Amino acid sequence: MPHRQRRSADQWKVLIAEYEQSDETLESFCNRRELAVSTFSRWRGFIRVGEQHTPAPSAFKQVVTTAPPADNEASATARLTGPQIVLNIGDQITLSIHTGDSQ
Repeated sequence: MPHRQRRSADQWKVLIAEYEQSDETLESFCNRRELAVSTFSRWRGFIRVGEQHTPAPSAFKQVVTTAPPADNEASATARLTGPQIVLNIGDQITLSIHTGDSQ
């Protein structure tokens, strides 16, 4: 029984590209390189899914924590517009999330 060789994802990509450029059947390609057809096919599926996957833009917004505004900073906070979430947690702790643009 031949020694099993561990391959990295990059090595599998090279093998898959070689196969796709060849005129060989899957079985003959794998036999010639002593690869299990099932393993090759599984890696080929992984590589295809990885290449087709484009991450969706993140729906998360950046959250910045700050100290409570002093009286002179209150007017700057009031200029923030757009949708917002304000949580009054207690003990003078307020979490404000503004998703709009500041003016």
